[in-house]
Amino acid sequence: MHDRDKPSATQRTLALMGGPFYLFLLTAVFQHATRASLALTAAVVVGCAILVLVSIGLLCVRFARRRESGSQFGMATALLLFIPFSVYLGAIRCLMMTIETERVGPIMWVPFGVFCLMFMVLTTMILLHFGEALVWLAMSIRNASRGRVSDGLREWKGDTNSEEIE
Repeated sequence: MHDRDKPSATQRTLALMGGPFYLFLLTAVFQHATRASLALTAAVVVGCAILVLVSIGLLCVRFARRRESGSQFGMATALLLFIPFSVYLGAIRCLMMTIETERVGPIMWVPFGVFCLMFMVLTTMILLHFGEALVWLAMSIRNASRGRVSDGLREWKGDTNSEEIE
């Protein structure tokens, strides 16, 4: 990976702050829609976010390992792809349960479908950036505890002139 392809420390910091904020926003929306307790709703939202991140991570690992072979799409790949979609569709169904469908005209289903598609894309992007930033932070903390400071952690701390400790 080239340096220009790597997220900057500022982007990772924003992802580390924006990810939990977005999950809290989703928790508030679903708590309002379901009228469940905040703790239960937060647990379900965080659990679903972890499930989506793990399934996408496994899918990426699967693609990386099977890069040499010509056949990259199999039954396991399809199942891993369906996990995030099922979580998103469950969330959309949860929100639709609060809408009185008799009052919504057929023409209004098109914008609602576009909104749902954008919801899935936005949530996936935010979760991927948040997950990458969490992995980066965990690896930086692990390396710092072993006495090695990575370039990304130096940049994040604002120290770009010190040499790496081996």
